[in-house]
Amino acid sequence: HNLKKQFEEAGHAVTLYTNTVRQLQPEESNVMRVPWRFRPGAILRNVRMLWKFIGACDVVHCQYSFRLACICAPIARLRKKSMILTQQGKGIVPEENPRFFHGLFTKLCRRISMWGANHITATSDEIFELTASFVLRSKITLISNGYDSERFRQNPSLPVPAEFANFPPNVK
Repeated sequence: HNLKKQFEEAGHAVTLYTNTVRQLQPEESNVMRVPWRFRPGAILRNVRMLWKFIGACDVVHCQYSFRLACICAPIARLRKKSMILTQQGKGIVPEENPRFFHGLFTKLCRRISMWGANHITATSDEIFELTASFVLRSKITLISNGYDSERFRQNPSLPVPAEFANFPPNVK
């Protein structure tokens, strides 16, 4: 949500397409929450919606849901759209004792989503190394904890609000 808001503040038109376990009322404009069901009809409905949605986008950015990223990757490729994948853990970190078909499905989603991504961001050194075992390191950028410290560096020329005056200064 924060990334969406930052892009909107910069003048970009952003729509967040995400999945959920049940249908929710829209909480804000340009947010599409689609219920996820692993059934052929539900997957086909997601594919149709994403085909239209991705066709209208300039860039596709997938994060967290490896299942949704798996569907977006081939669609983005077919629609000739750039796709960025953020690896945060789920889908890349090996699970302990997964059920056979779940483990196989996770591996398939992992491969397809990384294949379709033009670039991948990793949120930790460990995630970077796990991702590098599947794709070239040149395709991955490390953004520790999903936070770019250069972009959000404190501006020393701005006054510090009174409620933060007793906090120690940022350490480089």
